[in-house]
Amino acid sequence: MNPRKSRLLSLVLALVLMLSLASPALAAEDMVAINAANFPDATFRSYVAENFDRNGDNRLSVVERNAVFQIDVDGDPEHNGGITSLEGIAFFPALESLLCSYNQLTSLDVSKNTALTDLWCMDNQLTALDVSRNTALTRLGCSNNKLTSLDVSRNGALTGLWCVGNQLTRLDVGRNAHLTQLDCSNNQLTALDVTGNPKLEYLLCSHNQLTTLDTTGNTALTELECSSNQLTRLDVSQNTALTYLGCGGNWLTALDVSKNPALTSLQCWGNRLTALDVSKNPELTSLGCGSNCLTSLDVSGNTKLESLWNALNEYEIVVGPEKTFDLRKLPGSFDMEKASQWNGGTVSGNVLTVDKWATSVTYTYDTGSQWPLEVKLKVTVSEHADEDVVYRVYNPGNGKHHYTTDPAERDFLAENGWIYEGIGWIAPKEGAPIYRVYNPGNDNHLYTMDAAERDRLVEGGWNYEGILCYSAGTDGVPLYRVFNPYVTLNPHHYTDSLEECEFLKSNGWIVEGISWYGLSK
Repeated sequence: MNPRKSRLLSLVLALVLMLSLASPALAAEDMVAINAANFPDATFRSYVAENFDRNGDNRLSVVERNAVFQIDVDGDPEHNGGITSLEGIAFFPALESLLCSYNQLTSLDVSKNTALTDLWCMDNQLTALDVSRNTALTRLGCSNNKLTSLDVSRNGALTGLWCVGNQLTRLDVGRNAHLTQLDCSNNQLTALDVTGNPKLEYLLCSHNQLTTLDTTGNTALTELECSSNQLTRLDVSQNTALTYLGCGGNWLTALDVSKNPALTSLQCWGNRLTALDVSKNPELTSLGCGSNCLTSLDVSGNTKLESLWNALNEYEIVVGPEKTFDLRKLPGSFDMEKASQWNGGTVSGNVLTVDKWATSVTYTYDTGSQWPLEVKLKVTVSEHADEDVVYRVYNPGNGKHHYTTDPAERDFLAENGWIYEGIGWIAPKEGAPIYRVYNPGNDNHLYTMDAAERDRLVEGGWNYEGILCYSAGTDGVPLYRVFNPYVTLNPHHYTDSLEECEFLKSNGWIVEGISWYGLSK
C-alpha cells in the first residue's frame, strides 16, 4: 500500500474513533436529569416527569424539552397549591404559555423563556416580576401578589394586562399601544395615563388614589370601572361605545352621560351629584345613584330598567331665622308636582316652611318608575341664608386649605380625613367673580379675581372649575392672600384674620396683600 494512502486511512479511522467516543458525551450533556438539583420543588418535578418525560428515563432530551409549549401548574383557587419554586422552567426555551397561579411562589424567573406569549402567575407571593425579556408577551396576569413595581415598557405586544391587588404606586402603559384590556384595580396608583392606548375596550382602575382620568382618546371603550378613587370630574363624552360605567365612590359633582346611548349599567353612587340626566340612555337596565345629593330623578324613559338603587340622597339647604326655603332653588329638574309625603315641613306653592324643631325635611319624589326617590333635605339655619357661606377645610396630610360654598363638598372632605375649620368668609350673591382653578398634576387649587391669570393657568394645564363666589365692595371685610415660600404644594392661603396673617408672617410666610372682600360674619 502506498505510504501516503496508509497515513490518510489512519487519520480517517482516528477521526471516526474520536467522533464515536465524543457523541455519547455530547448526548449526555444535552440531557437534563429530572432531579432535585434541576427541579427543586417536588410537586413541579413530578409534573415535569409525568408530562414531558416521554420515554420514562427520568431525563429530558433536547427534543423533549423543545416540545414543551405549555406548562399548567395552576393551584386550586379555593386552596392555593403547594408549589414554592418553578426553578427549572429555563430548560424549556420554546415555552409559550405558563400558568402558575394560586401557588406559593415568592420569585419567578422567566428571563430564559423568551417565546412566552401568555403568563398567568396570579395569587402568589411575588414581590418582583421581570418580564423585560419576554417581548412576545400578549397577555400578562399577575394579580394578587405583593408587587410594588411592574415594568411593561418592553412588552409592546401586550393586549391584556391584569395586575389587580398589588402595591403598585406607578404603572406606565404608554408603550403598550395594543392593549385592549387593562385591570389595575386595588393598588396605590395616584396617576394613570391611558392616552397612548387607543385600542382599550376594557379599563378597570377602581380602588386607587386617582385624582384625574383622561379617557377622551379611548373611543373603543365599552367598560370603564373607576370607582373608589378621588376623581372630581370625568369626561365620557368621547366614549360613545360604553355599555358599563362604574364611577361610584369619587368626588364628582356632575356627570354627563348624554353621549353614551349604549349604556346598560351606570353605577355612580357615593358622589356629590346634585343632578343626573339619563334620558339619552334608553338601554339602561341597572342604575345605582344612591348616596349622592339628588333632589329629583326622572327614569320614565328608561323602559328597560330592571334595578334602581337611589337611597340615601341628601341635600343641604340654608334657611334664615324664619325657616323658609324657595324650592325653585333646588338643583336639577325638580318638579313640585312629583314631590309628596313631606315630613318635617309644610309646602305652600313653591315655598317650604321647616317645622320649628326640625333639622331635616324628607319627601318622596316620583321617578316615573316603580322606584321612587326618597330625599332628605338637611336644614342649616343661618343669618346668611341670602348670602354665600365659604367654608374652610384643612388637610393635615399635606397642609392644604380648601375653600368651597358647597356643604356637600365640605362634608365629603370631612368624612375623608379633612378637618372642617368653620366659615372662611361670607360672600355676596353678586359682584366681581372669584375664579377657582385646579392643577391635576399636584392637586393644588388657586383662587383669583384675575381672569388673565385664570386663562394663563388653564393654558398651562390647569382646570377651570368655575366661580367660587363673588367679592364685596372695598368697604367690605378684606381677604388676605398669604404665600408659603417653603413649599411648592398648596402654597397659598386666604384669611380675613389679621392675627392669622401676622402669625403666618412671623413663621416666614409672605403676605401678598388683599385678594378680595367679603361681608361681615
